Amino acid sequence: MATSTTKQGKAAPALVEAVVVLRPLAGDSLPSPAQSKKMASAVLHSATEKTGLQPASSSIFENLHSFSVRASTEFIDALARCKEVAQVLPNDAAAPELIAPVRKRPATL
Repeated sequence: MATSTTKQGKAAPALVEAVVVLRPLAGDSLPSPAQSKKMASAVLHSATEKTGLQPASSSIFENLHSFSVRASTEFIDALARCKEVAQVLPNDAAAPELIAPVRKRPATL
């Protein structure tokens, strides 16, 4: 990952993409989409308050009780420490490498 520089000449932190899965409500009941959206917004706000940083982007998936975020590792770590968060999964799906052919030959169609 490449880092960029800020106006002050400091290296800007590399951004990480992750999917954050929220914990179910008490009694393992599934929340409504509105409750999921409210909880995700609260977790993002809490991480912002703790770190003083903002995510570069985020998308809330109300029906899946989760959200995606693109932010610095410090911000992602703050999200992971929130009691409402069950899992933080990296979203770095690199393209799988193809297997090199043993020998080249024309394909007959």
